[in-house]
Amino acid sequence: MSLLSLREKNVGCVGNMVLAGRMTALSGGVYVHHFKRRQGEHVLIILLVGDREVISDQDSRFIGIAAGYVTEITNTGVTCSLDKNLSKNSSDMVFRLGQDEGTGGLSTHLGNLSMLMENSPNSERLRQLIVEFKPPQFIDSLSSVLPREAKDTVANILKGRNKPQKQAMKKVLLSRDYTLIVGMAGTGKTTTICSSERILHACGFSVLLTSYTHSAVDNILLKLKKFKVGFLRLGRAQKVHCDILPFTEEQNRTKGINTLEQLEDLYNQELVVATTCMGVKHPIFSRRRFDFCIVDEASQISQPVCLGPLFYAQRFVLVGDHQQLPPIVQNAEASWESC
Repeated sequence: MSLLSLREKNVGCVGNMVLAGRMTALSGGVYVHHFKRRQGEHVLIILLVGDREVISDQDSRFIGIAAGYVTEITNTGVTCSLDKNLSKNSSDMVFRLGQDEGTGGLSTHLGNLSMLMENSPNSERLRQLIVEFKPPQFIDSLSSVLPREAKDTVANILKGRNKPQKQAMKKVLLSRDYTLIVGMAGTGKTTTICSSERILHACGFSVLLTSYTHSAVDNILLKLKKFKVGFLRLGRAQKVHCDILPFTEEQNRTKGINTLEQLEDLYNQELVVATTCMGVKHPIFSRRRFDFCIVDEASQISQPVCLGPLFYAQRFVLVGDHQQLPPIVQNAEASWESC
């Protein structure tokens, strides 16, 4: 790996890019640009379709001259939909594409709130539960949700779990809309999440597992891996635990996926999909919905960010402890109002 490629992998950017081909202007002030390496070398695959990127010049004289999203990636180039027309710049200008984590975070907050206010059945349902505090509803009998062939598996999973953990797992399975699981540090919340996921998996339910940090997501996945529960991990490889890498989208996409059908099979083959709360901008969520969404460390996530994953599941489970660390809010007025 060249020094340039190594730097790009560590920093999370792609440099030495020039415009290639014609720019296409779309409605709403969107401009589609094609970039290729200036000297024809291959592009290191560290970007993902759906990533938000900030475009700067190679020498950092002009930073943030455009921003937008990656729409296509090949070995030799990257296609982005941007908010500025870069073809007006000098034809020999060299660009650098870097991930936009700051502005992307703000747009995620506002985007999630906007979705919550949409005039749609899903948004109305969430508003009733979250804003209007509609009480959660539960199914009366386990027999209606627990398949006969899964009973022995579920019984084995419950062995060794204490009474509160068993009660929490039962509530998750019986829920019609949401379940809240509260526990102090060391009470076995992560074990409860793992066991709940194993039970839901055994019953044939699809699960979206999420949290705010990559480490929190991977801590649960490491437990699932020990029990040979299959899953797909979304996110950048450099931010994922090394033992989880074989389950990542990036690793699986290198195994002979050449058609849209093969890519769709990759996204749909596992019942369990895991990502951070910020990762729900991934294109998979435009096509797939889940039976359950489990959010770990929910009390440490700001409400607008925590909303994001909930749009993509029929039921959700929030796990955390509101007596521990609250979400980090830097604005003094916003922090005071949230108390």
